[in-house]
Amino acid sequence: MEKENVAVVITPKEMYELVQEVTRSLQRIEARLDVLETRIQSANNADERSRQAINLAEDAQQRANYAYEKAKEVETRQLWLWGIIISEVIVGAIGALFYFAQKGIGG
Repeated sequence: MEKENVAVVITPKEMYELVQEVTRSLQRIEARLDVLETRIQSANNADERSRQAINLAEDAQQRANYAYEKAKEVETRQLWLWGIIISEVIVGAIGALFYFAQKGIGG
């Protein structure tokens, strides 16, 4: 028995159609890659903006804490000031009483 040569014959038209199909597939893949690259870039931009926002928030928190501490300091000093003023008024009133008492007695 003789072996027969079995071959597949692809016509130029079929080759052209296959090449065109591969070209269309590559174009779809490129389009999808472009979309993915755009999304990755957007994600990177969003990540950078979020890092900046976190840094700003941390800075604002530090400033708020500093302002709070200063306000507490001012409040403490204000309480001392009121205490001193009230003490001075009391001492002045007592001094005035003694003054008027002496004037009234000796006058």
